[in-house]
Amino acid sequence: MTSRRHSPDQIHIWDLRFRCIIGINEEERREKQDVGINITLWADLQKACRSDRIEDTVDYKALKKQILAMGEQSQFNLIEALAERIAEICLQDRRVSQVRVSVEKPAALRFAKAVAVEIVRVRTFAAFVAVGSNLDPLINIPAALRLLQTQTQVTGCSTFYQTEPLGGAQGQAPFVNGVWRIATPLSPLDVKYDVLWRIEDRLGRVWTQDRCAPRTIDLDLILYEDIVSPRPELVLPHPDLTRPFVWVPVQELLEADSDLHDRVKPLLGAAPAGSPGQRLEDLTQRLRRTL
Repeated sequence: MTSRRHSPDQIHIWDLRFRCIIGINEEERREKQDVGINITLWADLQKACRSDRIEDTVDYKALKKQILAMGEQSQFNLIEALAERIAEICLQDRRVSQVRVSVEKPAALRFAKAVAVEIVRVRTFAAFVAVGSNLDPLINIPAALRLLQTQTQVTGCSTFYQTEPLGGAQGQAPFVNGVWRIATPLSPLDVKYDVLWRIEDRLGRVWTQDRCAPRTIDLDLILYEDIVSPRPELVLPHPDLTRPFVWVPVQELLEADSDLHDRVKPLLGAAPAGSPGQRLEDLTQRLRRTL
């Protein structure tokens, strides 16, 4: 198993300056003071490097204007709060995966040239992980959830269902299937290879050519925001989204997020024919209590 971790490109905005009301003392609230800003944005710039088009990169001129407009009208007590607001503005561009903001206030302390605060904020992305098991599922599915929670934030748990093995496999126990929603700063490939595959390995998953073979745990990245990927190592949306025991749980979790639902709706397709299986209320409630 190999890592597919990607090192994002960076955009720097150095020594951006404006004047604003900032501070907690009375004299600091009367007149605007100088602040200095340094920003580092992490974003995938490969498309812009190939196209040489401003539309394919973060428009840092527009970003600068937005920050200046906010800053010059602002009244903050703390430079920490100002840094947080700048980070929020930067992360409004969905191409920005991470931002570092430092805010410097000159002469804030006697005998010191300046005081500065630096913060780092990482964008998290919504993703959906299909879960399946027919070897000790009541043990392995909760164990997989606990391991997943050590790697990322699990924000939703669908209803779980019992379904018959695909392909008419003889002698196999029924499968237990459901979907978890996660919020992660990791790339789709990192989620698949560095998180899901490692959990499967920890729980004794045996890989075979038979996709219908029994397994301790099966974790598939079904959706990652509204990304479409035809790459052989990671197809998104996952082809299993056409199965009722995947489509129905994903749709259930999307009902709580209308914005995300609107963005991914074109990827969902029509509801597949058939039932997702027998509802497993006890297991579902047991899993949800751990979130």
